[in-house]
Amino acid sequence: MRGGRINFKFGDTKSLFYLLNTDVDLWPPGSKNDPWTLRVHAEPARTDRPARGFGSFVARGQWLQSDGSTTIDVKLEQSELGDMLTLFNGYESGINGHISGDAHLAGPLNRIGVAGRMTLSNLHGWSQTPPGGDEWRFSIGAPSTPRAR
Repeated sequence: MRGGRINFKFGDTKSLFYLLNTDVDLWPPGSKNDPWTLRVHAEPARTDRPARGFGSFVARGQWLQSDGSTTIDVKLEQSELGDMLTLFNGYESGINGHISGDAHLAGPLNRIGVAGRMTLSNLHGWSQTPPGGDEWRFSIGAPSTPRAR
C-alpha cells in the first residue's frame, strides 16, 4: 500500500487517531523456515484537526511462524508530545513539546520484550513559550519473559 490512510475502530467506537500517508510492505516467507517481513512508514494524525500528521514513524520487523518469535524496530521522528499523550490517554493533557525515540521489540508475541530510548524536548504548558535548554533522554525497557520471584 502506498500513501494510504488507516483508520482504527474498537468495537463500535472509531478512534480519534488514524495513520496518514501510510506505506506498508509485507513479504511472505520463501519457505517454512523463512520469516514474514513487514515495513511500515506512517504519520499519526487526528480526525479533529486538519489533515496533517503530527510526526512520523518507521517500523520494520519479522515474524517466524516456526517458533513464533518476532523482532520489530521502530523509530519515531520528532513528533508533537501533546498529540501523542492524547493518543494514549484519550484526553487533552495541556502539555506541549516534542518526543522522539527508537525501540527494539523481540520475543514471542504473547510476551514481547522492549528496549529503547526516548527524548523529550521543549516541554511547556499550552499558554507558555518553550523554555529551551537541554533535552531529557530516557532509556525504556521491559523484559520478554516474566522475572522469577
